[in-house]
Amino acid sequence: MEDMETFRSRVDGWFIAVAVVVIGVGVVGAIAASTAGTALLPALVVLPAIGLVVWVWRSTRYVVTSTSLLVRSVFVHVAVPLADITCLRRTSSPLSAPALALDRIEVQHAGGAVVISPARRAEFVAAITSRNPLVDIAGVAARTPESDAQFRRQRRALAFALAGVLVAVFGLMASLNFYQLPPARVSVTSAGITVESGQARFAVSPADITSLSLEETLPPLRKRVGWGSYTSLRGRFSTERTAGWVHVARRNPPYILLQTRESFLILNDPDPARTKATYAALVGRWNASRP
Repeated sequence: MEDMETFRSRVDGWFIAVAVVVIGVGVVGAIAASTAGTALLPALVVLPAIGLVVWVWRSTRYVVTSTSLLVRSVFVHVAVPLADITCLRRTSSPLSAPALALDRIEVQHAGGAVVISPARRAEFVAAITSRNPLVDIAGVAARTPESDAQFRRQRRALAFALAGVLVAVFGLMASLNFYQLPPARVSVTSAGITVESGQARFAVSPADITSLSLEETLPPLRKRVGWGSYTSLRGRFSTERTAGWVHVARRNPPYILLQTRESFLILNDPDPARTKATYAALVGRWNASRP
């Protein structure tokens, strides 16, 4: 059986922060995508973001065999012959590398160098030197006040940068809660009534309408797929009886409630006068279609 030792990457707080940023961006994108009224788009946005973070975390590892050092991380697959390794030295370079921590080891070899961050540093160094005693390891344990100070400065700089990104992401999420979505486009023709908003489209024949009213309050609604904020509701919602489509500026009543045999539609415009004008047009079209 081949002599083999596997070492996971050490995980720093910066990786967790990056993960939060990536997932946060995915959530913001999902919120935006969900306003199209479909459950598929949010899944396509959020799941890859979460999957990427988990994939990077689970795939980053370093395998020391009897003849090679194997570095694995997502699409990175590097094999370094142990006989070619000349030196191990400590580094805190923030440059991209298959390492999830800033306290890293630069593995110098005949073909160049690779930067890694094994969680069990001493055991990793022992695994390398037991197979190649000629490797210079003086630099991997070297810690001077100057190197420690440089390491702390780099970590602070990265922490400030990530904090700025986090503030921006969550600031955007907070601002979206107060963002007033544009009103839906309503078309009333002899063929029927069509409401369009983004990629979502709701069309109904006047003959299918069972009731049409102008309401000052919204009925109890439960979001299925869509957007719900302090100012707006948009997407697929359900009541106790049925599911339907909602596009309203929730702070600007009245609301048009259109019910069909199988669903409902609730909409309005931020301008109450325009909501009432749209309601009058809908009532006129509906009345004209009835015998």
